[in-house]
Amino acid sequence: MINRLKENAIVKAIAAFLLFEVLTQIYAHVRDALHVERITNFQWLRDELAYVVIALVVALIFKTANKLKDPLKGLGKSILCASWFLLICLLGTVSMILTYTSEGLGLKPLPELIIFAVFTLTIGFAEEILHRGIITELLARKYADTVKGRVLTIFTGAFIFSIFHITNILMGQSVENTIYQMISVFCFAILLNTIYVKYRNLYAVILIHAALDFMTLSDCGMVKGATLNQNFGSENKTIMWSFIAVNILYLVAALIIFIVTNKKGGNRNVQENT
Repeated sequence: MINRLKENAIVKAIAAFLLFEVLTQIYAHVRDALHVERITNFQWLRDELAYVVIALVVALIFKTANKLKDPLKGLGKSILCASWFLLICLLGTVSMILTYTSEGLGLKPLPELIIFAVFTLTIGFAEEILHRGIITELLARKYADTVKGRVLTIFTGAFIFSIFHITNILMGQSVENTIYQMISVFCFAILLNTIYVKYRNLYAVILIHAALDFMTLSDCGMVKGATLNQNFGSENKTIMWSFIAVNILYLVAALIIFIVTNKKGGNRNVQENT
């Protein structure tokens, strides 16, 4: 019975998630005990780099670190699947920058902008190593040889990814905003998982994830006088129609990609990526 549990992919995925949470909480308590604050982008970057190290440790423990090898395999096709999304993120960021400048709000100095860009890339790196590179990878190795298995992998990985964001409440984010965020990241994770399960390129989903974070955090990370601390604890209300439209877009795009990439020959391609 115990051996069966050890070999169960879902149990392994949950164990990897919990181990990462335990290690990050230990790090957070040590940081707080030393009275280390998170105010500037550089200080937030320091924390995310620590999370990258923790994620790599978990990847080594669960023997999935090999997904960081061969960065070009499946990269082009993965990016192609998300090209529309990357374009939206680019246009959204440019639109925000134009809005700031038109309102007379200056951007931060170039070094801080570079740190912010690296920070958002590091968020994507840490979270994608954990959620696609470990959790979804463990599930895919067990179940991705059938269509039903791929659906199970996609939705289970997305659920764990959404639960991961509940800890933002501890950082000062309101319960309401956290619930909205969990629903949104669940839908976003379905899109990411659909692409990853097919092509198994970790770097592509890191880039996609970083593009979204760069756009959504750009006001806190790029405008003079603003800090990332203001992003958490903000009571800004979600515009419901926009919230629904974005999440439907994620799901529809994931469904189209899943159908197109799971036509005849899809099973063979997935097995080759495993």
